[in-house]
Amino acid sequence: MQSSFGGGRDIGGAIAIELARRGAQVAFSYHGSDPEKIVNAIAGLGQKCHAQKVDAMDMHAVRAFAASSADQAGKEISVW
Repeated sequence: MQSSFGGGRDIGGAIAIELARRGAQVAFSYHGSDPEKIVNAIAGLGQKCHAQKVDAMDMHAVRAFAASSADQAGKEISVW
């Protein structure tokens, strides 16, 4: 059984789309999925979307994703 922890499909994708539907700029990571469907759905709602392939077990990669997401949004994002 596969599970999805990023935003590229399944529950994570549904959450990303709902956030965009509610007016949020969305940034999400994915690892083993193709995020094109989610990215297109968010763009279709008129919202900005930043999707990046990230190994969630690699803290350096997670921090780099947060930094690139902040750059894309023009806002600071904190990672603990």
